[in-house]
Amino acid sequence: MFPVWLRERAFGLVVSEWGLCTVGHLAAVSILSLYLLTTLRLPPGLAAGLILFATLSFRVARFLIAPLLDRLSPRPALLLCLASGACGYLLLGILPYSGASFVVAVLLVGAGFGGNTLRVYALASGREEGRLYRYSALNVATNVAAAIGPLFGTWLFLHLGPRSPFVMATATFAAAAVLLLRVPGESLAQAGRSAGWFRSLGTCLTYSGVRQSIVVRMLLFLLTSQLYAVFPLAATRMLGAAGLLGIYFTFNALLVSVGQIPVTRLAMALAASPRVLITAGFASYGLGFLSLWLWPTSAVAFVMVAGCSLAEMLIPPPTDSLVGGALPEPLRVAGFTLNMLAAAVGEGVGVFSGVWAAGQLSPRGQLPLWYGVLALASLAAVVMVVLVVRGPGPARVVID
Repeated sequence: MFPVWLRERAFGLVVSEWGLCTVGHLAAVSILSLYLLTTLRLPPGLAAGLILFATLSFRVARFLIAPLLDRLSPRPALLLCLASGACGYLLLGILPYSGASFVVAVLLVGAGFGGNTLRVYALASGREEGRLYRYSALNVATNVAAAIGPLFGTWLFLHLGPRSPFVMATATFAAAAVLLLRVPGESLAQAGRSAGWFRSLGTCLTYSGVRQSIVVRMLLFLLTSQLYAVFPLAATRMLGAAGLLGIYFTFNALLVSVGQIPVTRLAMALAASPRVLITAGFASYGLGFLSLWLWPTSAVAFVMVAGCSLAEMLIPPPTDSLVGGALPEPLRVAGFTLNMLAAAVGEGVGVFSGVWAAGQLSPRGQLPLWYGVLALASLAAVVMVVLVVRGPGPARVVID
C-alpha cells in the first residue's frame, strides 16, 4: 500500500503535472544541439553560443520570474508558468528560426519551467507529515522523465520531423495546465504572502534550515555534475566503453526511479535525521568515486554509477525538507529560489572544474586520478556535514 500522501488526489495531480512538464522539457532539450547543427546548419561556434545561452536561461530565468510568483496565489502562479513554457516551445515549433525568436523562446521556457519548479516544490513542503515522501515522489518523477524524455525527443526528431519535440513539449505543458485545473482549490490554499521579495530572501537566510540546505545543495551539485560533465569522457577514453554510455545513464535513472520510495520508507522507519541521510549520501558518492579510481574498468563503472544513484536518493529529499520544514508558507518560494541558486552555483563550479581537470589529465592517461580527487572531495563533504549540521532527530537541526 502507498502512504496516504500518495493516495491523495491533489498531490498526485501535482506530481503528474510536474512529471509531464519535465518529460516534454527534456525531450526538447535532448535534441536542441542536433536541431541547431543538423537542421538549421548553424556554424558550430554560433550553435555552441546558443546552447550555452539556453542552458543559462533554463537555470537563471526562474529567478527573474520568482518575485512575481511570490505575489501570486499558487494556482495563478502555476498557470502563468505553464503558459510561459508552452508559448516558448510553441515559438520554437512553428516560427521560422531567427536569433531574436530563439532568445525570446528560451527565456519564456526558462521562466515557465523554472518557475513551475519553484512553485511545485513550495507546495510539496505542505504539512510536516509525509513531507519527505512528497519530495521523494518529485525526485522519482524527475528521474523517470530523465529516462524517457530524451527517448521520446530523439524518436520524434528522427521520425516526425526536427521540430516535433518542441510541439510535444508544448502539448505536455498544456496537458499539465489541464491537470492543474482539476486540483481542488482548497489544496492549493496559501496562508499568506511575503512582505517584499528581497526582504524575504534576507529573512530566509536567518533560518538555519535554509543555510544548511544552501551548503548541502552546492556540494551535491558539485559532485552530481561530474557524472554528466566528466564521465562521458571517462567512459570513452579511460574505459574504452563508449557503447555502454547510454546503458550507464539508463542504469542511473532506473535505480533512482525504482529505489527512491523504498529508500525513503526505510529512512522514515528508522527515523533517520537529515544529517544521517545526507552524510550517508556523500559517503556513497565517495565509495563510488573511490572504486573507479582504484579499479578503472567498465564493470566497476557500474559500481560508481550505483554509488552516485544511491546518493541521489539519499540527499535531495532531506535537503528540500530542510527548507520546507524551516520556513513558513509565505517564504517558501524565496527559500527554494535560494536553494536552486545554490544548485546552479555548485553545478557551475563542478562542470568547470571537472571539464578543466579532465582536459588536463586525459591526454596524459591520468584521468583515474580525478576520481581519487572526487573521493577526497566527498570525504570533505562528509566531514563538513558532520561538523556543520547538528540535531538529535528529523524534526529540527541547527547550523553553526
